[in-house]
Amino acid sequence: MALSKEHGYVLLTGLAGCVTVQALAFKVVRARRLYEVEYPDVYSTDPQNGKTFNCIQRVHQQTLEVFPSFLFLLCAAGYKFPRLASGLGMVWIAGRWAFAIGYSTGDPAKRRYGAFGYAGFMGLLFASFASAKQLLDWCPHHGKCFL
Repeated sequence: MALSKEHGYVLLTGLAGCVTVQALAFKVVRARRLYEVEYPDVYSTDPQNGKTFNCIQRVHQQTLEVFPSFLFLLCAAGYKFPRLASGLGMVWIAGRWAFAIGYSTGDPAKRRYGAFGYAGFMGLLFASFASAKQLLDWCPHHGKCFL
């Protein structure tokens, strides 16, 4: 089973996801210096600025929690639908950035700015299922079904 040339888009999307995770990690490092949160403390207990630091740290942590699933779904969906998977992956990444910008203000309610990213994630979930159906030949129309 050979991959098409379009799978390059899937790889670039995965790389963009990795860059996003690293950029969010650097934001936490900068916030540690700014808010004087020493290692190995994960969260701040400072009543004045601690909430903002904790929100910045939580953006990175929550992204790390879902990142393995994102990469799996990106690859699984991308196997049969590389352009669709790449587009949906970029929606998820854009949602992560909107989530980060909102949540990093220190107002947890603003994390909802990135909620649209879940559309990309759920799209990858459905496209992964469709990819599996095609691989298993569960499609009655000569293997050419989406869902």
